[in-house]
Amino acid sequence: MYKLFLNKDGYVKYCDEIEYRIDNPKTTAWNLEYNSDGQLVKVVQTKDGYKRLSTIIYDGGNAVETVTKSEKDGKETDHYKIYYTSKKITLPIANKGCLMAFDGVLGVDLDHLQYAYFAGMLGKATKHLPIYNMDKDNDKTTFDWTFNDDGFPTKIVIKSEDERENSNIVW
Repeated sequence: MYKLFLNKDGYVKYCDEIEYRIDNPKTTAWNLEYNSDGQLVKVVQTKDGYKRLSTIIYDGGNAVETVTKSEKDGKETDHYKIYYTSKKITLPIANKGCLMAFDGVLGVDLDHLQYAYFAGMLGKATKHLPIYNMDKDNDKTTFDWTFNDDGFPTKIVIKSEDERENSNIVW
């Protein structure tokens, strides 16, 4: 169960995620912050007494870097750089459908809280659609988009060295 507390713009600023077990409910707390453009920039997850901090850095309305640090591990656990152009795609692709894939594209793990985005409660999307990211080990993941006649994405193919995932998008 999720108890969501919203800011003045209607975005989640705090959340209690409660997992009910037989007689021992477990609570995970989430604190979220947004920039002046309404984009999610900071997520602090507190679980089992430890904090995990994820930061999203934007440039020109696009998420260009994400960093996750774990208090439990005492170090940076994830670091991604996100790209919107390449040698093949020289102009950024407008994010006409306002899509955000925090975990799969940006590398920010929001667990099931990520679905609140589709209800408009996790801020605004990037200005453009990412076409690839690079993690801290320089492993590349690509995002191949298919569009309908109106310019809305209808499919994404996510490819890394050892995985391939297809997702259809219905409007």
